[in-house]
Amino acid sequence: MNRLGMMMMSAALLAAHASATVTCVTDKSTGSSTTAADCATCENSLKGCCYYTAGDCKPKMAVSFHSADISPPSPATGHGSLALDVIAARLDFDIFISDLSTPESGTVISGPSGPGGSLTALYDLPTGSHKVGALELQPHPGYSLEQQRLDVLAGRWVVTTRTAAHPLGEISGTIEPAPPCIGDASDDGIVNFADITTVITNFGGGWHEGDADGNGSVDFADVAAVLGSWGEVCP
Repeated sequence: MNRLGMMMMSAALLAAHASATVTCVTDKSTGSSTTAADCATCENSLKGCCYYTAGDCKPKMAVSFHSADISPPSPATGHGSLALDVIAARLDFDIFISDLSTPESGTVISGPSGPGGSLTALYDLPTGSHKVGALELQPHPGYSLEQQRLDVLAGRWVVTTRTAAHPLGEISGTIEPAPPCIGDASDDGIVNFADITTVITNFGGGWHEGDADGNGSVDFADVAAVLGSWGEVCP
């Protein structure tokens, strides 16, 4: 189907969807649901991640490692992709590390101990050059789950890999929001018909899902973003 046909189909589907309402779940443990208009408090505290219509809201994150402040600098490199399941308070991770100077002794995720505080070790990751799994976030003394969510989304968490030669850390990287993939409204890594469907399902709202151009709202600009990136595969 060419782009003109896609635009005509999109317009027809949008008209059919105009009267639909969208809800968001604010408490997965109880399954309580509320209208999107009632999610303002959650939106303000969790940067829009309470808005979704299918599945959990999982903002994509990324980490790129660099040498710690050591001499000589480490030749080691690393990178990884992560996803924060905001509702379930779970951090999925898939991290690769290579070329450490000596065997790894541990890798930790650290976060601020308080407003403006120094970093404190929070969670241990498995050892090995390829680390993949999920962390169930737990409240720490004086550090609530909600504050942990806010801090990881704001880029305040750091991953540090320690080695026998550098017990304080050989390489480290900050967990940050991943660069957006324009047009990928369904967040599946490719721009295709699923993205048109996602935009239409969420049309008229300010939801995480459906915002194909990343401007905070779901509107005709998102339809244009999908059509303009049609067929592209996200990095």
